[in-house]
Amino acid sequence: MAAGAEQGVRTEAVAMVQRLVQRQIDAGHGVEGFARITEGVEQPGWAQARTGAGP
Repeated sequence: MAAGAEQGVRTEAVAMVQRLVQRQIDAGHGVEGFARITEGVEQPGWAQARTGAGP
């Protein structure tokens, strides 16, 4: 992302997706694949409640 930012490319959307993926990994769902992040979008507090992890 740093290279893109250095070129003036906005990276907010990529950073958001990376956070969603990391939350699912932290909640123990890393092997379930990318589609699993929809759980985090549909139920934003779910991963936090399960792991105690903050945003």
